Amino acid sequence: MNTTKCATAMSNLRVLSAFLCALSLLTGCATTRPGRYFLRPGAIGVAVISAPTADLATVKRFADDGLVGGLIAPLALGPLGVFVWPFVAPITTVVGVTRGTTCDQRLDAAYPNLPEKYVEIVQREFSLADAQDQFAVALRKLTAAPIVEVAAPHGVDDAVRQQQLLATAAQRALGHLFLVKIVSIRLEPDLDNHCDSWKVSINMGIELWNVTDRKLMHHGPLGYGKFGAPFVKGQWSELELVLDEPGALHARLMPVFDAAGTSLIYESSFLLPP
Repeated sequence: MNTTKCATAMSNLRVLSAFLCALSLLTGCATTRPGRYFLRPGAIGVAVISAPTADLATVKRFADDGLVGGLIAPLALGPLGVFVWPFVAPITTVVGVTRGTTCDQRLDAAYPNLPEKYVEIVQREFSLADAQDQFAVALRKLTAAPIVEVAAPHGVDDAVRQQQLLATAAQRALGHLFLVKIVSIRLEPDLDNHCDSWKVSINMGIELWNVTDRKLMHHGPLGYGKFGAPFVKGQWSELELVLDEPGALHARLMPVFDAAGTSLIYESSFLLPP
């Protein structure tokens, strides 16, 4: 991309930013914030489920599907994505050309053939039971209500597993159930640090169920605040040691789940009993 095209793209992006800011102000004024849902006193369940390990453990290589798509996708921009993408695409193309290859080369140099080995590493280092324990510990810091761990059944799809968990929670007289879904444990070059280091991002979602009514009261991403997946990060020089030493990655992952559970105190959609 030549200098003239870059300048045009930057100009378009400034115009777009101004338009989106004005639109957000208008829509913000036209809507009201929903009220918070208060959990009534009583025992609260917590269960953690995940995708199969083969789908859970992913290595992000920017050359495989394009750094541009990894940075910004039209669908991620919401209803305006189709209109926004033509303005943004030239900028992300520049970034992709200059960074993509370098990021992949650093990953390959730090740990050759990692995509072929990573599923086995995550299977060894990640434990649903341990993650659930960490969430329970975090919730006990936030409320005096009893926190009860509910083991998730294996070998069934999410919909069946969800109903079985709610049935178990009802049998144990739990008023509410937090269901944490771990979507991916993804290792990637850290773009925020110009690919000078690596990080393992843990993408999670959370559902809050009223067990008595079997009603979903809240659902959304779970992380540090509203946006961004919790992560473990480190220098390239230590990547091979962290991944190959049994227990090393596990020790770094567990505090992330505790911190993600603690971040529930900042969730504006519901309020835990004192």
